[in-house]
Amino acid sequence: MFNRRTTGARSALSVSIVRSQRRGFAASMANVSMQVPRSVSPMLTGFLFAAGDLALPFFIGAAFQGAYLAFYYRSFWQVGPGFAGGKASSSPRNVA
Repeated sequence: MFNRRTTGARSALSVSIVRSQRRGFAASMANVSMQVPRSVSPMLTGFLFAAGDLALPFFIGAAFQGAYLAFYYRSFWQVGPGFAGGKASSSPRNVA
């Protein structure tokens, strides 16, 4: 819920740090990784609600959100703040 506002920025970042030949694939993977959970989670939540467990879907969602944040940080911690459009800034932390 909270990360929906940053979808465009995250997609732009993932596309800007890959080679131009791979940008379509990067954009597709970013889109799939956002759309699959949005389509599967209502079904899973419905099953859990029907089973009488009203709190578990929220805990599962919080766990996935925390894991997402950890993996996102781990994946992009080396990218410097001036890295966009395929051009690296003077920061030594940039990944080529």
